[in-house]
Amino acid sequence: VMLPDYISGHKTWENLLKMRPEEAVDLGVYLHVGVGVTGIDRSAKTITDDRGQTHSYDRLLLTPGSRAFMPREYLTDLAGVLTMRTRHYAVALRRRLRPGDRAVIVGGGLLGLELAASLREVDVDVTVIQRENRLMTRQLDEVASELLHQELTDRGVDILYNESIRYYVDNGAEVTGVHLSNGQTIPARAVVFAI
Repeated sequence: VMLPDYISGHKTWENLLKMRPEEAVDLGVYLHVGVGVTGIDRSAKTITDDRGQTHSYDRLLLTPGSRAFMPREYLTDLAGVLTMRTRHYAVALRRRLRPGDRAVIVGGGLLGLELAASLREVDVDVTVIQRENRLMTRQLDEVASELLHQELTDRGVDILYNESIRYYVDNGAEVTGVHLSNGQTIPARAVVFAI
């Protein structure tokens, strides 16, 4: 699912889904949403879910997916501090931001940069905080990273390198900005961790 396309309004949630539930059933796929696995019996070829039901299998594929990473020092209950891995957070971000608001995105990887571009399309001001000295260090060489930097800054995205958040600025209930290690304070209605 491309959450940035949902946030920018280019696609509805239904357009992002790869398969509808009724199509899955036609293919012999039975999806149990919100159910965890509590046990695996390899010899009996069964799994037990957190509702106590047992399911048999011929072959078991474990695909737990990924989780958004938020460094422990940045965990908070402040409204407006989000990750971007689920529809829940995408909806919260869409409701929170209006044109002219500022969002701070922590992380200069693919998800963070796609999100930055999508937010600019709906006239949200964006600052990307990148701990390293260039963008997408795992995927791009220095020249490609510089070309990407130029493309994003041409779109109005501010990018700060070799930088990190020292602490949140807030009103007691919600984030109102971030204070950086360089001493700069950036006002923001949302801080999104895309690490």
